[in-house]
Amino acid sequence: MSSTSRATQVAVITHEHDLHAYAVRRDLARRHGIACRIVEADRLNRGTGMIWAGGGSPELDGPAGFAPAASVPDCDGESVPVADLAAVWFRRLNCPKKADYPGVTEAAHLDLIRNDSRDALLGTMQARFTGTWVDRPEASRTAENKVRQLQAAAGAGLAVPRTLVSNDPSTIRAFCAGLDGRVIIKPVRGTGMAPMITAKVTPELLANDASLRLSPAIYQELIPGSRHIRAHVFGEHDAAALLESGDLDWRPNLGIPATAHTLPAETLAAMRRLLDALELSMGVFDLKLTATGYVFLEVNPQGQFLFIEGMCGLPLTAMMADFLAEAALVRGPAAGAPRP
Repeated sequence: MSSTSRATQVAVITHEHDLHAYAVRRDLARRHGIACRIVEADRLNRGTGMIWAGGGSPELDGPAGFAPAASVPDCDGESVPVADLAAVWFRRLNCPKKADYPGVTEAAHLDLIRNDSRDALLGTMQARFTGTWVDRPEASRTAENKVRQLQAAAGAGLAVPRTLVSNDPSTIRAFCAGLDGRVIIKPVRGTGMAPMITAKVTPELLANDASLRLSPAIYQELIPGSRHIRAHVFGEHDAAALLESGDLDWRPNLGIPATAHTLPAETLAAMRRLLDALELSMGVFDLKLTATGYVFLEVNPQGQFLFIEGMCGLPLTAMMADFLAEAALVRGPAAGAPRP
């Protein structure tokens, strides 16, 4: 195990081959001399594996139990005592379906491994980790809900498009008629098994009751214009990019103009109020810049940022490393605790 002290060790909880984790680990070592342990939720079978030991009482018969312990394997197969960690970047806990395990071919067995790995790792960290979360798992999970985001964004003072979440055909048609058909549709949560893009609502869709009833979806006022903002707030650090695209969803085509962009102080303040309301210390925002100002679309508690760094040169990896280094110096319940 590394001889690095607890105050200078952080961990990233993620999945295998996460380039963000490796890039930030490099910068933490290079810029701050901090050891960063990458814990891959879909690869807990490395090294000694994961260990949690506890329980036992004088009332129970039989041999004495194990001494309390909690450790997880890092990507190099080394054991990481949870008590040695000052900060944890809770980036990803989902185990990709592509992950394979030697000799395991049954779908039910693979699902068992993924589910048990995820819950054992999460439970161990929640039970024994006493440092700073970036961000707390329960806060990150709750904040991903688009309905809660939109409500909180309006309360924080951000402009929010008129929105309906429904699977009632008559209500959906009335909402779209009220906006003269200028409405987009997107999933409430989506699926990791296939990419889901934002699209315009069509007359064909509105005529199909069976399709509309299948599940609730987000129907939202179409915000005109081609200026998209991708904004990153990591604690007190922030940086934004202006992306120019005529597409509703610019993500499938990254060969578009991208430049660094300075957000107004009042917009940044509203974004930080939203993070506080969601009990987050970081978030990656999607906004639209119109003739009248900035319109909030959504915030991803753990959004991707390396591609934006590649597109326009924003130093986002260094910014994230600085943020984690600062979090490692904080002893307390969470980096995402509301500001006084």
